[in-house]
Amino acid sequence: MAVLGAAAHAQAALAALGVLHTMFVYKAKAYPFWYLIPE
Repeated sequence: MAVLGAAAHAQAALAALGVLHTMFVYKAKAYPFWYLIPE
């Protein structure tokens, strides 16, 4: 049971990282110099 919980947690963490990475890549492509502009 603990193993299943750990696997599910790892999968959720990987999914969250994947979403963040996709958003970062999309933002970087849409606005190549977005990081130079203050919020």
